[in-house]
Amino acid sequence: MVLATTDLAQAWDRAWPAFALVAGLLLLGLVAERGGLFAWTGDRLGRVPGPPVALAVAVFAVLAAVTAVLNLDTAVVFVTPIAIRAVRRRGLDPRPVAYAALVMVNASSLLLPGANLTNLIVQGADPIGGARWLVEVAPAGLAAAVVSGAVLLAMDRGAWRADGGAVAGEDEAHAGRPDALAVAATLLACGLILALTEPALPVLALGVVTAGLWVARGRLRAGDAVRAVGPAVLLALLALVVALGWLARRWSAPGDLVADAGPLATAAIAAATSVVVNNLPASALLTAGAPAHPEALLVGLNLGPNLFVTGSLAAWLWWRTCAAAGVDVTLRGVVARGAPAALLALPAAVLLLPS
Repeated sequence: MVLATTDLAQAWDRAWPAFALVAGLLLLGLVAERGGLFAWTGDRLGRVPGPPVALAVAVFAVLAAVTAVLNLDTAVVFVTPIAIRAVRRRGLDPRPVAYAALVMVNASSLLLPGANLTNLIVQGADPIGGARWLVEVAPAGLAAAVVSGAVLLAMDRGAWRADGGAVAGEDEAHAGRPDALAVAATLLACGLILALTEPALPVLALGVVTAGLWVARGRLRAGDAVRAVGPAVLLALLALVVALGWLARRWSAPGDLVADAGPLATAAIAAATSVVVNNLPASALLTAGAPAHPEALLVGLNLGPNLFVTGSLAAWLWWRTCAAAGVDVTLRGVVARGAPAALLALPAAVLLLPS
């Protein structure tokens, strides 16, 4: 009984900071959206000069940046619509950029620790902090994002060759400057993630205080803040991850798969497991022991969801967002782009990990 209780406590200690950090980032993402930061960014995207391919590259860069600073779920929900509007204003087919949104947020989620829950769960026992992350893991994340972006541009090259021209009725008014508090809170969150080894509670506090100020001023409804966090979903996921972390400590088979595997094999096992059981449960099952190559494990867990939509909950959010924007996406379309991008980006990212 004592051993079982200890295993449960260890699983809890490893999991809860990840969910606290993500809750804070989701609140800050809502503040950024209501503060006009994403509208301002979308306005700038719509005015990117040059051929359509320049717009595509700019959209990919914004997706990567928002994923790194405010989490991939925030990027999927708030950046996908503005990217779709930007390409529609140029008279372009919105489907390629919609597919690219999901592929790019997964590929970019290695850039900073808070970009993906899996990063935080895997690093839970031994967090390395944002500054060290930039040196040891971010180069692999940059490689994954660049390779994935190149694959997307190549696969949809026909869509980015000719500019359709501005569409009548789509020339929206220019967005004003974003709210200073929203910008400052976003930058401060990025600074906390980079500076602190364990930024979960400070970022959560920042999100709660910033959202609370907006509620007090009448700029945000408390119900909207609660919905943005989705406490029921987060708590259910936390319970699942803790339960699976406890199970993995009692049943060593999942952890044994990566205990002695090499970097590329570890990444491949993690990618396959993420597709089979989703990357959050996979991160709990595969990290209860001591994987020989935790960074390679992260590469597989983060890029695996691009192989198939079962790999990440972000796919569900993305599907809903595309439907709300009136873009008809298909399973075949996302797999046709995501799978080649993942298969090429995975070894490229592993090669840039520290030996």
